[in-house]
Amino acid sequence: MKRFLIVLLILAVISGFVFAAGQQDKNSTAASGNTIPVIRIVGKDFSPADDVNIQFLAKVQAGLEEYTGQKVKLELVKVPDGAYKEKLNLMLMGGDIPDLIYFQGGDEAIAKQGLLVDLKPYVDNSAVMQKVLMEFNKKRIANYPYLLWIAPPRARVALVREDWFKEAGGKTPVTVDDYYNLFKTLKKNHPDAFVMTDTGNTNRMDFTFEQAFGETATWIKQGGSYVYKKVSDAEKKKLAFYQKLYKEGLFDKDYITTKWDTMEDKLYTNKVALVFGTSGVVCDIYDTKLKKNQGVGLVALPPAKGVGQGYAVSTAKETRGWAISAQSKNPDLVFKLLEFMATDEGQ
Repeated sequence: MKRFLIVLLILAVISGFVFAAGQQDKNSTAASGNTIPVIRIVGKDFSPADDVNIQFLAKVQAGLEEYTGQKVKLELVKVPDGAYKEKLNLMLMGGDIPDLIYFQGGDEAIAKQGLLVDLKPYVDNSAVMQKVLMEFNKKRIANYPYLLWIAPPRARVALVREDWFKEAGGKTPVTVDDYYNLFKTLKKNHPDAFVMTDTGNTNRMDFTFEQAFGETATWIKQGGSYVYKKVSDAEKKKLAFYQKLYKEGLFDKDYITTKWDTMEDKLYTNKVALVFGTSGVVCDIYDTKLKKNQGVGLVALPPAKGVGQGYAVSTAKETRGWAISAQSKNPDLVFKLLEFMATDEGQ
């Protein structure tokens, strides 16, 4: 009997140690889990269902951890299918407010409720942001202190195949007539290809030609008063030029049904000589892909010179940019994420 009681006592002690150890492990795990802050992110076309996005986010997370010297977990939040602006606002109004939010319009209603952090003090005290922000970016954040958008103006640049351009004489066009003569030569040398295409409208081409025809602002002076540029005499002249290009087979007959991906495909498969790409990294991508596949690069052409010259930048855009939720438990760390993405390493 005594031996039996001793055995029971030993088993009880062992059980106690096992239970205590188990509880300690659980508490340790919970504590360590709590030390890793989670940043929830929502963005347009940035779905957690896409493996490419997840792989990209993993790289950003690793870079952010190195930048800050602390562990962090980044999570993507799915927005219901449909128009991003409306679905995002419905999600936010429903109480699901991620730490980092990308807005493309619809931000004002959320900001008025005090749900977004004032980013101006962060930006003012960030050496990184002061270095990368252009003057107009700084003025923008003065008017919209809860939105950070450091992208440069998105001008579309005319890019022509280098080999075809040299074959056509290699002389950089200046005026609209110079462009027309270049187009005619390109078509003569490559009759099976169109000179250029666009994506459903002529918005990309407009960056190169509209100022030359006199569309130097959104509202332009005509006959002693101001008229909207799209109903101006300058617009009529520009459209007449486009019509001429279309009739002579210089402008892609299928441009109205062409999307951005098929536009790029036409460039890579020698169906067009010239496309209009967003200045910066997009132009670099086009150039790199063409060099890799055909061993030839692209030449960037300047905007045509006429009544005016330059790339017009529309200011009639919805407000867009990244905002930090006022309900975030880690707003400083969230801003560090934005700061990291603005560095050379983050890019």
